Amino acid sequence: MKRYQIAGVLCLLFGFLLCACSAAPESAASESAPAGEEISLKVVNPWLSTGDKAPGKDGFYQLVRNPQQGSNMIYTDYSAKTTVYLCNRPDCQHNDETCPSWFSSPGGGIFLDAKGEHLFCAIRGDSEQEQAETIWKMDLNGENRQALYTCAPNESLTDMAISDGTSLYFATGVTDPETWTLNKTLKQLDIQSGKTEDLMTYQDTAWLFGAFEDELLVQIFDGTSFRYDAYSLKTKTSRTLLTYAENARSMPSGDSIYVVKPLTDSTAEVLKFNIKTGETSSLCKDIPYFVDTTAVGDIVDGRMIIHASDTRENDPEKIKVYYYAVNCETGEMTDLPLTYEIGETTDFVNVVAETGDFFVVTSGTETVKSIANGTDGTPYELEGTIFIYSLISKSDYWNGQPNYIKIDNSAIKR
Repeated sequence: MKRYQIAGVLCLLFGFLLCACSAAPESAASESAPAGEEISLKVVNPWLSTGDKAPGKDGFYQLVRNPQQGSNMIYTDYSAKTTVYLCNRPDCQHNDETCPSWFSSPGGGIFLDAKGEHLFCAIRGDSEQEQAETIWKMDLNGENRQALYTCAPNESLTDMAISDGTSLYFATGVTDPETWTLNKTLKQLDIQSGKTEDLMTYQDTAWLFGAFEDELLVQIFDGTSFRYDAYSLKTKTSRTLLTYAENARSMPSGDSIYVVKPLTDSTAEVLKFNIKTGETSSLCKDIPYFVDTTAVGDIVDGRMIIHASDTRENDPEKIKVYYYAVNCETGEMTDLPLTYEIGETTDFVNVVAETGDFFVVTSGTETVKSIANGTDGTPYELEGTIFIYSLISKSDYWNGQPNYIKIDNSAIKR
């Protein structure tokens, strides 16, 4: 039988270079919050150096590999249902520094600040070109790019990115050459001035993992259990919120931390810890859970997505896969049956972004061809697999109805 890929698709994330002549839509010109609106801390990128999708109010951005070299920013407009290069230059080849969508390095993370006023790319370093990892700031159309933070030669970007609209909060790491441990520094970066302040240090068994009001949440593993500490930006002090067992999984969201706690070797209970009150309640019990093969995904539309697979019989033909959602208020569990084919395998349809009553989802893959140049300048043809994105109503997604609305990506394939 076909095997399901729970940890994500391992197909080639092929770039979309070629000679498309496309312009970023007008909706990408402004996504700012209303004047005077108070902005609290918000997670804007789940993993700074690899989070390659950035949802906005009117569309979402992606950072994709270019088959010749480097990477490109592309933009999907929810209303127009189109995907284009983040470039408005006629006849642009999208493969060098003259294109506002192009970076010379092959990948990294992309995100907006909490107000949606600026676009950022955390671009990986390139030792051959002697380029350090850098956070770039730019307008929403990719123009006016500037280096906001550049890592030292021995420094790397790590953990997630959080924003309050005026600052970015992220961590950098430096590996100790003797112990090979990663020593991390939590930083605050002013979006306008580029001024950086070091807030605290922690080790490679701790991660910036969320935010609540004016506190940054740090998840820490002490060798036997996990805990969450909250670092206050006002007092510059930390407090311990919650401790849980090593074999449990967790996800913070809003004013709560959700913990999936094993009950048996195949079931678990979902607990909801209220950060404000310190109280813990049980949402549901006996959900499918297997310690080594269960992952808690995003929380979307008030539901926590969970992947699990039963591999206890150690037989690929007998693996049973679960993909389901738990309502964060009622505890109701909903199976998520939508899938798509990837060659000889099958993957679950996952949510990429949401807009109003609709989700943007990964609904399939397609094979594309492009032309690249060899080291001697000789062109040759490349073939790879790219994801297909579609809109689907939230109701249809939760009810397993594959009523997809196509997003036209022809502009990035010509």
